[in-house]
Amino acid sequence: SSRSVGAYLASAAELEAVSVLAFRRLVRELRAHGAPPDLVARAREAAKDEVRHARTTRRLAERFGGRVGHRSVGALPVRSLQAIAEENAREGCVRETFGALVATLQASRATDGDVREQMESIARDETEHAALAWDVAEWLDRVLDDGGRERTRRARADAALELERSLERGFTSELLGLPTAQEARALFARMGAALDAMA
Repeated sequence: SSRSVGAYLASAAELEAVSVLAFRRLVRELRAHGAPPDLVARAREAAKDEVRHARTTRRLAERFGGRVGHRSVGALPVRSLQAIAEENAREGCVRETFGALVATLQASRATDGDVREQMESIARDETEHAALAWDVAEWLDRVLDDGGRERTRRARADAALELERSLERGFTSELLGLPTAQEARALFARMGAALDAMA
């Protein structure tokens, strides 16, 4: 129904708005910890992308009757390299990578033309963000000690397991081009093979 589509898009818009803050924080953190300038610049671009995504998904949500709320986020201090590495493993290397695969699928088959067009742009950006997460992970891998690397690997594996379990409860919609549970499992299997290769 359009109500459930609107609610799904409203939730997506709220998450995109939170992502803006997350990437802005990452810019500050990468700078503070002496990361390569290229990573800092790409994180800054990603924050700008998320501003666009938040506006786009809000507009789509409202078109389908969704009400976009505001998710409150407190002050975001600069964290330790270990904390950054574990969140990047969970949110970037796992969730962002899977999100990019789903967005690419939506761009190719959403039955609503406006959704399909917007998802083409979002899918390109999300694929870039996933690549950034893996490049940040590679840099962090070089600066962490063995224990830190192991904790980061564990965070990534736990996030993948959690994501896999959540696929059965996922929202599906032909209008938005979202995968069925079976299709989502197949996408996850493709991603899982890549994660295993990098473990």
